[in-house]
Amino acid sequence: MNTKRIAELTEQFENGNKGALARTAARFQIPGAVFDVVAEKAKVAIQMMKASKKERAFSKLGGKPNLGKDFEWPTYQEKPMAFICQIALSEVPPAKESMLPEKGFLYIFYDQTNSAWGFEAKHKDSTKVIYIEENATILEETEFPENLPNRARFHEKFLTFRKTVSLDEFNDKDFSEEIQENYDLDYAADGFYMLKQALFGGEEAKVHQLGGNPSVIQNDNMEELCQVCSRGIDIYEKENREKVKEIQKEPNDWIMLFQFDSDEDCGMGWGDYGRMYVWIREEDLKKKEFGNIWSVLQCG
Repeated sequence: MNTKRIAELTEQFENGNKGALARTAARFQIPGAVFDVVAEKAKVAIQMMKASKKERAFSKLGGKPNLGKDFEWPTYQEKPMAFICQIALSEVPPAKESMLPEKGFLYIFYDQTNSAWGFEAKHKDSTKVIYIEENATILEETEFPENLPNRARFHEKFLTFRKTVSLDEFNDKDFSEEIQENYDLDYAADGFYMLKQALFGGEEAKVHQLGGNPSVIQNDNMEELCQVCSRGIDIYEKENREKVKEIQKEPNDWIMLFQFDSDEDCGMGWGDYGRMYVWIREEDLKKKEFGNIWSVLQCG
């Protein structure tokens, strides 16, 4: 699917018209009744793509952050963290349902030394997001700490942005008994994942994104994982089962802030060609508070 078509579908979807996307889904062998269920959870996301030389500005993956020579480099367990990304929010196209600040700068750092996967409470603070609301001038690059290992020094890749439709995961449980009886959901799921890829530019495209639904590799309970582990409780420990059940009953407003794909251009990999998902509570995002972040790594 080309850039123009993705833009057209996204604009219509964002304005409440799902007809064009439904017709496109039909070409991927997704029945209308199945699409109607899938579309309920679809969201607009901001895809982050490699910028051409003419498009290069401030936002980038890897390289050195523009935080000035006096910046105190973040650490985790007394070791310097890897710099993942910086975003100038003025470069990001506005989306109707986005809760991102309209201006300012986001910087993301991660514990690449220990490669925290986010499945345990002890992984708290293994990802840091720094938000700077005002920065009249672009600061000079901050040099890497001398003790930052080479595998935590990612190559620079400048970014450009576009809006697209991000589909949620295909789950048979979302469909009524009638739909399950009358449609081949395995066949529809194949078309669904082809459409999901097409909306991000095809099978080979990197799915770096801001907001929207995650492109899950292993499981889709990351919101629960964030809710429980951020409270200091290991979600998979047997002795915590009752505590976990009680927390799962509570309202959950964790939403995905970033998704980073493995990217050979940057020398950036999450496990075995996996992805990194950075989550934040909706309430905190509205307040521009980025101190309570949780990240999860998944790979095949």
